[in-house]
Amino acid sequence: MARREPGSRAGRPAGAGALISRLGSQGAGPLSTEAAAAKAGFEGTADLAHAISASASGRELTAMGFAEDVAIATEEDSSTLVPVRDGDNAFAPG
Repeated sequence: MARREPGSRAGRPAGAGALISRLGSQGAGPLSTEAAAAKAGFEGTADLAHAISASASGRELTAMGFAEDVAIATEEDSSTLVPVRDGDNAFAPG
């Protein structure tokens, strides 16, 4: 399996591992065990979009008609919006 280089952006879908990988490449750390595992899973998966769509959850969502949602979930840098919670822990309107 091909290993991803932290600075490489080609074909790199988003997720916790992607975020942690990017932060690590900018010097953030130290990482918790969980964060290190997410980073390793992201960087060690050659085709993360395929891995997610081929997973049990990805196949189930696709069978339910949500294939596009599965694809969108693996996109990187596709939105400039960030969800923000208000004082009641609800998402603030924006």
